[in-house]
Amino acid sequence: MNTKTMAPIALYDWYEKGLYACRSNNFIYAENAFNKAIESSPQNANTYYWRAFVHKRTNNFEKAIEDYNRAIEISPHTSRFYLKRGNTYCKLKQYQLAIKDFTKVIRMEPANAEALFDRAITYMQMGEYQLAVDDYDSFISLKPDYADAYTYRGISYYYQGKHSLCYRDALRASKLGNDELLEIFKEDMTPL
Repeated sequence: MNTKTMAPIALYDWYEKGLYACRSNNFIYAENAFNKAIESSPQNANTYYWRAFVHKRTNNFEKAIEDYNRAIEISPHTSRFYLKRGNTYCKLKQYQLAIKDFTKVIRMEPANAEALFDRAITYMQMGEYQLAVDDYDSFISLKPDYADAYTYRGISYYYQGKHSLCYRDALRASKLGNDELLEIFKEDMTPL
């Protein structure tokens, strides 16, 4: 067997071992396995993606960003790399960078509900409640039975002083099984 065929085999073995270790929550072993997979094939974007996952799970967000950056450099048209890097930027409270990544995903995949939802939550973190409402509206058009979307949109309405819209969303969320908003803001809301 020549060296050209050995590297992909080593990559596959270490990559699979890393994935297995992730499923077992053995992140020390997973990181070592992904390091070896990267050594044998440094141009595999998925290996950087999964090592970033390990860094994120162990709260090493800066290293996770580095690995997401490398994965994006290798494969710039893979939306999940931007999505997960955006989530990591949120952990670092770098909301503008997160918004930029979520927006990139939405441009690549306009019906990406996860990116819409994550961007809406990020807008809420920034106090940009109308932008959050706009994203929740788009998300709800894709997933109308997701109770949390109504809860968070209702909270955004509440902070804008739109209590009747908040109440409407609290009722809708409650019908879908989430009574949290209805309980939190019950005294402050005026029904429609």
